[in-house]
Amino acid sequence: MRIILTLLFVFSIAYSYVDRQLYFYGRSDFDAYHPLPVNVKPDYWGYDLGNTGFVLVDDLDFVIVGKGSKYKTSKLIVNEVTKYSFDNGKIIVGVTDSTGREHLISMHHLSDSNIEISVDPNIDHISSNWIMIKGSEKYIKQLEWTRSIIRIILFFTIIVGLVRVFNIYFRKK
Repeated sequence: MRIILTLLFVFSIAYSYVDRQLYFYGRSDFDAYHPLPVNVKPDYWGYDLGNTGFVLVDDLDFVIVGKGSKYKTSKLIVNEVTKYSFDNGKIIVGVTDSTGREHLISMHHLSDSNIEISVDPNIDHISSNWIMIKGSEKYIKQLEWTRSIIRIILFFTIIVGLVRVFNIYFRKK
């Protein structure tokens, strides 16, 4: 029984780790992770939600940056989110427009309830630690495959554990 509990513990930790990595690509199973600065979270809107792709949404699930997003201060209409980077209180998002030209969008808090969003190609980069959305499809698929395998192992470990518990319980009677 200790082996089963150890396996459950180890694979649960592995599952949480892989799911946490997928969070940054909007593909996690749980929304239990802390949102990014300015209270936005990454999400992936697939075919069931209009095939928008990767989006950054606020705490009410309104799209802040995603395909089709428009901004008052610019004529930019986002075609695709390609990358983003974040630091304490600020997010910079790399997007492309319909012509394929890259733009940078900066977001930070003005107050508790207001976010300032600016579109400017000359934004100072936070860091070189970009989370690349475009071009990471293979990596994301590998993480999703790993998570699926861990999920299957967890399922069978739970089944084996339950069978073992029932065997012990019914043997005593």
